[in-house]
Amino acid sequence: MGALGRTLASFERGGAGAIAKAAEMTCGMQKEPAIGQAVAAIEQTWINYTGLAEADAVASIAARIDGPKWKAAKASLCDGLAVSDEWGGEERVFMVARRDLFGCSQPSRRNGANGDKEPLWIEPVARLEGEVMHYVDLSSTPPDELVRVATILADTFYTIRTDKPDAFEAARYIVGQYDFKALSRPAMMQLLATAPYQGNVYAHTVVLESLARATRGIAIADAEAARLAASDPAWKELLVTAPARGLADYQVLADKHKDALARSNAFEHTFFGPSRTAVKGCYAPLRADFLAIAKTLPHATAVAFAESVSLHPIASVLFTRLAACAAIDGQESLGQVLLPMISHLRASRGPRMAMYYAALDALTKIVVDRPKFPVAVASLSKLHISTELVTEAQKVRVDDHASFSEERKHKGIVQSVKKTAKGVELSFVKEKHQETVFDCAPTGQIISWQPNGAPNYYQVCKDPTLRTVDDTADGITIPTEWAAGIAPGAAVEFKVEIAAAPDRLAIPTAVYKDKARKALVNWFGFGL
Repeated sequence: MGALGRTLASFERGGAGAIAKAAEMTCGMQKEPAIGQAVAAIEQTWINYTGLAEADAVASIAARIDGPKWKAAKASLCDGLAVSDEWGGEERVFMVARRDLFGCSQPSRRNGANGDKEPLWIEPVARLEGEVMHYVDLSSTPPDELVRVATILADTFYTIRTDKPDAFEAARYIVGQYDFKALSRPAMMQLLATAPYQGNVYAHTVVLESLARATRGIAIADAEAARLAASDPAWKELLVTAPARGLADYQVLADKHKDALARSNAFEHTFFGPSRTAVKGCYAPLRADFLAIAKTLPHATAVAFAESVSLHPIASVLFTRLAACAAIDGQESLGQVLLPMISHLRASRGPRMAMYYAALDALTKIVVDRPKFPVAVASLSKLHISTELVTEAQKVRVDDHASFSEERKHKGIVQSVKKTAKGVELSFVKEKHQETVFDCAPTGQIISWQPNGAPNYYQVCKDPTLRTVDDTADGITIPTEWAAGIAPGAAVEFKVEIAAAPDRLAIPTAVYKDKARKALVNWFGFGL
């Protein structure tokens, strides 16, 4: 009995393992006078730790002390949670989340398929904070309840820790509350009735434990958020009102453009599949979907239009997928130029990110008025969006394709337009300016020393003169598909291929109706 007491006392260090060991020890001590009290203590400790109801707690302990059956069930489940190495994106990420939820190590030559990890509710995994949320927020196949509970456990793990008085994190709650409300026990139980979970004691037990732990974390987080919201209107705006506003606004747009989103989601899913040829033909429909929204956005200038795309949660995600599609579907030149632009846009995705950005905008205003508000704007930067799509699209770019750059003479007023087999050949109005030229020569007299020890010398300068500099851009050819709005008198800015005119291929980055530059008619080849 002394050993049993010490084992139970080691619970703070040993966790689930100590409980299982203590429970197993009681099986050989059933005639001891105090065994009933020991069993009750073990059961209550486990209830307090997990949040399980009594019947579920007893079933959980019983399952864990049947060592051989427990290990065999885990091995069987982990073997069934597999996805082909040919898949990336949501298929891979969601399966990794399920494996982490059940404590299945990722397969490797060293540790085999299962390893000896604890389930996620006991042993948190940091990577759930970024990549999983990215695909949970928007994907062709919505995440199941196993993936959802995995994200909740990651968001609430430290909230439950009583030794972390400042464990509540606004950034996690702003986004996490969406799944807090959506978590469904009936949906989870329905999922458990399918392969590979059906009839598996390990899967059933860990799911019950995970649901209990997640429910407990949600209750603590919700209570703290409610307390803060009731204590201060600014907290209410940050945690409740702004996220709700962002979600409502997003839902209106998502419903309006649901068909475009569905095509965009399907492209991303196929992109990460085993076949590159499966995405062939993606460019035309994705371009049309993006343009349908783009033409409705404010576009007085290129800067204003780029900001409009960034702030529109549907346009920005459609643009991201379109750029990746262009890079692999016969538009490598355009894709090469568009992909780097994605890093300058808001990393919009789905409803959760819409809630996040609404809260971020609200907090920005709050701290202007209250510089010492307990939440700093920088604390909301912990949320990260995956760059997997851009990275993979850049990998498949045709290596021998020409590079584009902005040379010094990368803009001008169109003088003439000539249609050719290669596209639209442009010449530009001659432009020039005068600049002051200084002609100075150093003397041998030192005036001072530089930090690295080199001398600075006095200089002797002649009277400055003026010289004329030719600013006329050299001729370019723009593929017809990208030449919308280009006519004599239009102001064109472009990125150009390194080649001699007239064979130099160019991509228009901005085309204005005239030299006043007050009406943008083309942005990176997209006619507005």
